[in-house]
Parts: sequence; C-alpha cells; structure tokens
Amino acid sequence: MGKPKFANPRDANEQALLAVALALGGQWLEAPPLDGWIWWRGVWLPVEIKRPEREGMAHEYTPAQKRFLSWCRLRNARWLIWRNEDDVIRDLGGRRSA
Repeated sequence: MGKPKFANPRDANEQALLAVALALGGQWLEAPPLDGWIWWRGVWLPVEIKRPEREGMAHEYTPAQKRFLSWCRLRNARWLIWRNEDDVIRDLGGRRSA
C-alpha cells in the first residue's frame, strides 16, 4: 500500500539538519504550510527545509508555501530556509567545529 495522497514528502537532508538544530538546543514541531517550526530562545520560527540542488527552481515552493512566505514578508515576520548544516548553524547561533 502506497503513501496517502496527503502525505508530506520529506527532503532527504531533513533528518541531518534537524539533528544539528536539536544539538544546538532547538525543539522541533512538524507543521504545515512549511516543514515545521523550531522553538529557539523563547520564539517559534517557521522553517522550510530544501535540498540545495533545487534552489531557484520554479516548482521549489508549493502555492501554500508561497502564500505563507508572502504573508510573512508583508508583516516583517521572520522565517528560516535550511538547505545545509551551515544554514542551521547560522540561524541558531552555533559555531562549526574545526
């Protein structure tokens, strides 16, 4: 039996990026319209996780995601896009070990 049509396909890099976020002290909640929300230093921030090779493609974001990001822009609300570990470290104030 296949996945239900409403299942949210997850990007292959998601688990690795979430592992970094959790190691830096974040708490994760999976919720649409983006991939989820990270609780970080007393604030919930929406997060979309994308595969780096799809950056800039026309179909990179769903219509619902585009509407949500537009809503955020109009209200100067912050959101995060993570493609690699450096993005997570940048957004959550970590430092890459040597």
